Amino acid sequence: MEQSLMADESSIVEILDMSGSSEIIRSWLTSQIQNGEGKVLILENGEPVISLHAALCGYDVSIISDFDCSYHILPNLNLLGNNIFQQNMHDKSYDLIIVVDSLSEILSQSINGNNSSNNIQDINFLNKLHGFLKTTGTLLLTIPLGRDVEWDHKKRVYGSARLPILLGKFSVSHNRCWAKDIFNRWQLASEKNVLKKPTSPDFHGIGCYALIPAQTDEGR
Repeated sequence: MEQSLMADESSIVEILDMSGSSEIIRSWLTSQIQNGEGKVLILENGEPVISLHAALCGYDVSIISDFDCSYHILPNLNLLGNNIFQQNMHDKSYDLIIVVDSLSEILSQSINGNNSSNNIQDINFLNKLHGFLKTTGTLLLTIPLGRDVEWDHKKRVYGSARLPILLGKFSVSHNRCWAKDIFNRWQLASEKNVLKKPTSPDFHGIGCYALIPAQTDEGR
């Protein structure tokens, strides 16, 4: 019965797509940003919806984006550039970091084209964000979830093997995970179940994670 179900899921996944995913991601990120103060770093290509929301909530916002933000003049909204790998920022300086864009989009900005080195590029990127985050800070991140797979060295889906490695320097404060049913509709699901789901180059589950720096012996 279990093998039959897995075969059915593998055939159904070919007709599933990511339609509706951006609404889930942006609504979840918005729900995590309350009125407050502090320094926020946001990676958001396209229209800076989350960046504007954070600025209007009172935060001092720095953006990494390819969008022309000159249309939005706020004293607490600052465009740093369009490539985080070219930024020279101080360690432990941000109270909140928000990654709106997918990991594959961000990592494609790197000038390193060596596929063997790219095998740890995602981990290096998370470690870089860890260095920018205050010890009391939070990282908001959405992660493609499903069975572990990498498509053409360009897009990785995180399963039970790779996900713990990716999040190695962080602890999960809370998360929301999503999968699609056979009618191509998003629904909430447990992380455990989403990590078992088959994927395709055009479809994967969604993990919305609030992460905090993991405590070390030195930090206790």
